[in-house]
Amino acid sequence: MPAISIKMTISCLFCSLILHMALKDDLGNGLQKMKYALNHSSKFQDYKLAFLAGLVQASTVLLVETLTILAILQGGTVFNVVLNFIVIAVLAFFDDLVYRALRNEKFKKLLESDNQAKILEISYTTSSLCNSGETG
Repeated sequence: MPAISIKMTISCLFCSLILHMALKDDLGNGLQKMKYALNHSSKFQDYKLAFLAGLVQASTVLLVETLTILAILQGGTVFNVVLNFIVIAVLAFFDDLVYRALRNEKFKKLLESDNQAKILEISYTTSSLCNSGETG
């Protein structure tokens, strides 16, 4: 096995850090969904499905990040590392690209309308297991 150059190491590290910073919010959203489902189970017909939605999101982010790092490490050259990163990054952010491309869809209007405050109402809990800013 040939020795890995410093350029190769830096490019792998740089691409991995960029990917991690880009995906950390999605991972946090998945974890927040799971926590919300457990702390507010009365707001759901089946809180386990709501928890599962967050679990799927968090698991998908971890899987994408792991597979991307593996693909980056298999690059062989700096060019291939960057190319692998770009290809997988486009695939990872495909959902955001699709969302931006939808102009007149009802669900997009619903998320961007004045009704958003009603939909995304912040609820507080009295659970002793929550953080100090979550009680009301």
